[in-house]
Amino acid sequence: MGIKRNGTTSTLFAKIDEIITLMVNEINGDEIIKRYLTFLTTQPMENKSIDKNGTVLYQYDVPSRLDVPSVKYRVVKTPRVWATDYRTSEQILYPSPYNADKVTGNYPVLFVHNYSYDCNNIIGSNVYMIDILIPSEYLNVNSVGSPIIESRLHKIMGRIAYLFDKVSLDDESREYLGDIEFKIVGKPTEEKINKTNDITITTIAIETKLINCRSTNR
Repeated sequence: MGIKRNGTTSTLFAKIDEIITLMVNEINGDEIIKRYLTFLTTQPMENKSIDKNGTVLYQYDVPSRLDVPSVKYRVVKTPRVWATDYRTSEQILYPSPYNADKVTGNYPVLFVHNYSYDCNNIIGSNVYMIDILIPSEYLNVNSVGSPIIESRLHKIMGRIAYLFDKVSLDDESREYLGDIEFKIVGKPTEEKINKTNDITITTIAIETKLINCRSTNR
């Protein structure tokens, strides 16, 4: 008794981790979304702003990665002159499903993870999730010259749409992962994570089109 495979290997589930890694790298490579996640001031996009305590900060030092155990960047008290002090936050970006133990309320947090995988069709409609958690005390931001009271959460959502809605892979990634297209789907909702923590959570679903097949063993 046994199974006949005809010298082929299934490629189902083979690209999940690679796609999550690609999404995490895209977020790490985007200065705008990193500013909204790390600079907890009223104007994260400016080089100078104030935090909730009224402290003036010069925001030149954008961290290179947010998926590290401790996100560290320099505090600037004088324009274009680095001080010796550093700001440090917990890890902000996780390539994993939502975990309440990793949410302290001190900083925004993102979780990037797989949600569903369509094994029934040659062209699979696979879905990845980005969970966005923002402490309510950091929700309000203002763009210079804008009369609108803006939301840090909505700014991050808009940037995720820029990164992952109706986009495809570049030539290098396509050669390795296949011809994959990304599209935001579903109906994201905003709600508190629980009754005791004043943190707003939104989950954005991102659909990918991936060809499922079997390849010849080599």
